[in-house]
Amino acid sequence: MQSVTVIGGFVRDWCVARAPQTKNAVNTGFNGWRQDNKLDVFEKTLTGMSPEAIKSLQTSLEPGRAKMYVELDKAATNPAQECLGIRAYLNGQLNPQKMYPEAYTTALNVRATPTQSTPKPASPATNAPASAGQPGKLGGPLTIGTYNCRRIRTSGGLPPREYSLNIYSNGQWRQVLDGKEVNTSVYKYDSKTGKIDISYDLNIRNAIFESDADEEFAYFMADKSGAAVIYAEDDYGLGITKTTCVYAGPNKLPSPAQVDATKAKAEAAKAAEREKERNRYRTAPNAGLKLSQIATIIHDFSSKYDGLNTNVEETDTLLLNDGTAYLNLRWTPHDLDVKASRAGEPKQWTRWRKQGGEYQILSSGKWVKLKGLATAPFSKNQRLTGGYSYKSYYQVGWFDNASVSYSESNYYFAQNGTFDRGGLSRTTGGTDMGGIKTSGVAQSNNAGSSGTYSAEGYTLQFKYGNGVVSRAYGFFWSGDTKKLVINGTTYSR
Repeated sequence: MQSVTVIGGFVRDWCVARAPQTKNAVNTGFNGWRQDNKLDVFEKTLTGMSPEAIKSLQTSLEPGRAKMYVELDKAATNPAQECLGIRAYLNGQLNPQKMYPEAYTTALNVRATPTQSTPKPASPATNAPASAGQPGKLGGPLTIGTYNCRRIRTSGGLPPREYSLNIYSNGQWRQVLDGKEVNTSVYKYDSKTGKIDISYDLNIRNAIFESDADEEFAYFMADKSGAAVIYAEDDYGLGITKTTCVYAGPNKLPSPAQVDATKAKAEAAKAAEREKERNRYRTAPNAGLKLSQIATIIHDFSSKYDGLNTNVEETDTLLLNDGTAYLNLRWTPHDLDVKASRAGEPKQWTRWRKQGGEYQILSSGKWVKLKGLATAPFSKNQRLTGGYSYKSYYQVGWFDNASVSYSESNYYFAQNGTFDRGGLSRTTGGTDMGGIKTSGVAQSNNAGSSGTYSAEGYTLQFKYGNGVVSRAYGFFWSGDTKKLVINGTTYSR
């Protein structure tokens, strides 16, 4: 039953880590939950019966903290708002009176032997904490570089935790454990007082709450030997966490911002190369195939059901009047450089014929049926009307462990040649954590855009309000105007 207390503490810690501004309210709600369920009585009883019990239990449950954080992250939509209701949430999900009624009643009737509490650390309001040893000068210019950190807890039976902390001049930090980056964010430092706020998760920050026994502080200082030190303490109710970080030398790793900039530059170069390759056989607008050279485009729309989702596959095959077929259509054929494409991607070209009323293509030396429907081009200066949308739905898992993604893309065309475009994406997820069920929704609305359009031949051109011009291949394929293909995707109305 004591595991309820530990897991409740994990939830409290997650709330404060994800929404630090709510920490006062979260701690008040957390303490209220403890009072509602008389958890202080259970801890005293358990300690009196077996002093090592709480330590061993905390140690056994601690590895599950990270997994629980991941599940809570998936389920949460607004931690700052949701964590304000932590008292009601814990009473609903972690209520020992309902979960363990017999053990609960028994524990209340057992008198435990009182144990000596951990002394409260000195207040850091004006000077460095007394428990920091014998510090030298507080504050001054922050020493930039790598610090070797050691974190210990005075209760709970957890082993010390050691890691490296890179402090950068741009206000960022990086935690390195076993040679791998495990966390990174930003810090705040006051050179006058020496106060430094790095991370709640690392127990290196400054905060004081309603309870005199619930406070944390962190300082940068030079010890009496002149070494740069970051020292922090956190009295979180179940014990004291002490963290000491000693300067070890200059940073050997670039800052997260530098890493991101390098990655962004590399990704931009790759994207530019991909775009260059994609457009390798593209001509200037309307400098490719003439409508008189095109027999038709065969569009195939098929769907498969895998037990959870219906997967749609769409393919387009361009047939030319000279009997050749192009299998790699990715923009309007009126911008296709046929000569360059045949020389540079010969495997994307083959032959076609019409036999007995069906279209066939030559594949591996054999004529095979070409599935799909023949399409017709837009008329000259054709106008489109109404709204068209493409919707995608995908589910992973079942029941309480299901995660569902939904997206929608919309076009609205007017007779006067204008269009509007928008959409949304939404992900919902639920997790069953062995009695604790969580769920959440994440949604984003794509910013709308508008402009003018033109449709002619197999080209659908969009000119946006910011001057950007986009050209796609398009056509109707259902025999009427309800199914509109735009670059290989069907939009319906």
